[in-house]
Amino acid sequence: MATAMEIDPFGTTSITRQILPPLPQFSGQKSEYPAWKNTLLAKLRVDGIRMGGEVGQIAAVMLAMKGDAAKLTNHTINLELSKEFPSIDVIKAYLDSIFADPERQRRAHDEWTRLRQGRSTFDAFYADFERLMVEAGGNAWAEDIKIRALQNAVSAELSQATLSVETPSNLRDLVRVYRRVWENLQRSKAPRFIYVDQGPPGQQQQVDPMDIDVPGSFPVARKPARQAPPGPLPDDAQLQGKRAKWCSREEFDRRRAAGACTRCGRIGCHTRRCPLLPAANPNGRRVLPPAAQSNYIAPSLDDVVEDALKEDTLDSGKVPAQ
Repeated sequence: MATAMEIDPFGTTSITRQILPPLPQFSGQKSEYPAWKNTLLAKLRVDGIRMGGEVGQIAAVMLAMKGDAAKLTNHTINLELSKEFPSIDVIKAYLDSIFADPERQRRAHDEWTRLRQGRSTFDAFYADFERLMVEAGGNAWAEDIKIRALQNAVSAELSQATLSVETPSNLRDLVRVYRRVWENLQRSKAPRFIYVDQGPPGQQQQVDPMDIDVPGSFPVARKPARQAPPGPLPDDAQLQGKRAKWCSREEFDRRRAAGACTRCGRIGCHTRRCPLLPAANPNGRRVLPPAAQSNYIAPSLDDVVEDALKEDTLDSGKVPAQ
C-alpha cells in the first residue's frame, strides 16, 4: 500500500494515496448505471476518507461524468459544492433519480426473496444472492434481515447440517460457516478410497480421502488404508478368456477366507482382474441347491490350468497327447 501524501482537488486537506483506482467514466447509459454505481459505492467505502471528505467525493463523481451524464449532473453537482456542508448522499440520490431503473430494484428484491439454493453449489448460489441483494439496495439493510434471508434460502441439507452451529452476528461470518460446512458435506460424498502412487506397479495403496487434512475442516474419523488389487500373475496368459468352473458355497467361502481369488482359487489373484470368465451355473440357476452343493467337488488349480490347455488344443484342431 502506498503512503505518499497528496492534495485533494480543492487543496483543503492533506490525505494519503487512495487504494482503489479512479472511478470509471459514466456516459449516462441507464443499462450501465447499476455496475457503475456499485463501483462508486465500493470506492466510497474503501477510499472515502482518503478522497478528501464529502467535497473530494463529490469532485470524484463530477470528474467521472462524461457526455449526457455530465450535462445532466453538472448543475446539481456545482450547486451542492457551493453549500457550506455539501453531502455525497444528495448526489447519489440525484443520480438514482435520473439514471436508476426503479422497477429494476423492485424486481431484484422480488427475485432475491424467492431465490433458493436448490441443487446449486453454495458459491454459485451465494453469488446470485449477493448480486440481487446489491441491486435491491440491500447494502444498507440491517444484518439480521440479510442473515434470516440467507438462512431461508440455503438448501435443506445445508440448513440441517448447521442446526447445532451458533448463528453469527453478521452476514460475512455466516457465509464462512456455510461455505465450510458445504465443503465438508461434499467431501463426505466423495469416493471412499483413492489410489496413490507410493510404490512400483501393483503395490499402490488405496487411501481414504478422509485421512487427508484440509485446513479449516472439521475433525473426521480416520480409517486404515487398503491394499490395491494385485498385479498380473505368470500363468494369466494361459487362462485368459477361459471360463471358470462352478464351485460350491463351501469352496467359495474357503477361498474368500484364505484370501484367494474366488473365481480361479489362486493366491495373489483377485476377481476384479482374474483372466477367467465368470463360472456358468451347471443347473441354470444362480444358487446351487443344498444337495448339489454337498455333492459337488471343487476343481483344483491344476484342473483349471489343464482344462484351459485342453480347450486351446481342441480349438486349434490338434489331438491332445495321451
